[in-house]
Amino acid sequence: AGGIVFVGKIFITFIGAFVGYLIITKTQAFKDSVYSPAVPGIFFLLIALIIANNLLSIYGVSADAVIHCYIMDEEIHNGAVHAPDSLTDFVSKHVDKSKMGQMEK
Repeated sequence: AGGIVFVGKIFITFIGAFVGYLIITKTQAFKDSVYSPAVPGIFFLLIALIIANNLLSIYGVSADAVIHCYIMDEEIHNGAVHAPDSLTDFVSKHVDKSKMGQMEK
């Protein structure tokens, strides 16, 4: 999930900065009063980075919560009773691969 979060932060940051750049260069109200789009562009970049960081931290927390609930379900019921089949298949597929990697070492 770390790679997805990083790519998401980069994507959201640059899209936000690009939209801000378009606003200050294409809108008549800003076109006449802004001499260089560099300083507002940096400001848009920083604000978009803060927004991306906050949005994707929520994504990370929710992914962790799903995994915690799955583990609790397995421990309490000796198997995932309340988990959807797609999540059970995903976890069993990745747990089997990680156990194989540990056995080879």
